[in-house]
Amino acid sequence: MKKNMDTHNETEELSADVHQEVHRPKGKRKASKHKLIIVLLLILGVLVGGFFYYKYTKTEAYAQKKADKKSQALIAKVADHMLLPEGVPVIFTVEDPDMLAGQQAFFKGAEKGDTLLVYSEAGKAIIYSSKRNIIVNVGPVTFDQNQK
Repeated sequence: MKKNMDTHNETEELSADVHQEVHRPKGKRKASKHKLIIVLLLILGVLVGGFFYYKYTKTEAYAQKKADKKSQALIAKVADHMLLPEGVPVIFTVEDPDMLAGQQAFFKGAEKGDTLLVYSEAGKAIIYSSKRNIIVNVGPVTFDQNQK
C-alpha cells in the first residue's frame, strides 16, 4: 500500500508539473503575442525599407549623383597638384595607353586607369594618375571646327 501511495504522490507531482507547463497565465500569453507582433513588424519594416533603398539606388538620379561625387573628388585631387582652369571638365578614363601614345605623344607615360580631364573652354587637357597620385601630362586642346 505504501508503494501504491508513493506512486500516487509521484503521479500528482508529475501531473502538477505538466499542468503548470501547459497552462501559462494569461498575462504571459499576451506578452509573448505582443513580442511576436513587434518582431514581425520590425522584420516587415526592415524588408520594406530595404526594398525602397534598393529601388532608389537603381534610379538614374542616384547614379548621376554618385558620378558627380566621384567627379568632384577627382577634381579636388587634381587641384591639390595644380591650379585648374575655370569650367567643368569632360572626364575620360585611359583604357589603352599604348595605342593612345602611338597616336599622340601627349599620352606617353599614361597607364591604364589614368584619367583625362578636358577643359574645352580653356583649351587644356590634363592626364592624372590616381594610382600614382601624379599629374602625368598637361597640354593644349584644339578642336577642328571643320569636322562635323
